Amino acid sequence: MLNKTQVIEKLKELKSIYEKDGFYIYGLFGSYSRDEQTQDSDIDVLVEATPKFVQNNGGGFGAIEKLNQIKNQLQKEFGVKVDFTDKSGLSPVGKKFIVDKTIYV
Repeated sequence: MLNKTQVIEKLKELKSIYEKDGFYIYGLFGSYSRDEQTQDSDIDVLVEATPKFVQNNGGGFGAIEKLNQIKNQLQKEFGVKVDFTDKSGLSPVGKKFIVDKTIYV
């Protein structure tokens, strides 16, 4: 099973690949960030898909398809299910519980 350090290092490595396209990987939150992961845990990643990202990928469905490709790549890299949470879509409560507890990469 992966540990927090391994996940953070891989996110740092992959982050720069996507930033130029307007997709930002901010960091890790959830059970992996707290070293409380189990066999059933997924990896929770705080991200942002900017308008530039949407435009660069042909709009709506094209951007969704690209998000799925990125998620699939991360799942392949980690061998574990990955969930994205978009920072720009968080409510104030979500920001309190996710943004403040994220380990930024």
